Amino acid sequence: ELLEPLMPSIRACLEDKHSYVRRNAIMAIFTIYKNFNFLMPDAPEVIANFLEREQDMSCKRHAFMMLIHADQERALN
Repeated sequence: ELLEPLMPSIRACLEDKHSYVRRNAIMAIFTIYKNFNFLMPDAPEVIANFLEREQDMSCKRHAFMMLIHADQERALN
């Protein structure tokens, strides 16, 4: 119940201009998906789309690590 209202804000943080905000958003999405996947069932797709357009290497690394654990097939693609 506490996380549900925060989901739009967490998604919006993926578009922030600061890389540390985007990195933390990825880790928040991963943790939420791992523990409460019903709150964000499309998390692997969102992160895969993020990974395609991201330029910062540390953000790319975090996104790739999330995909490795959440959807290995998508990570390999």
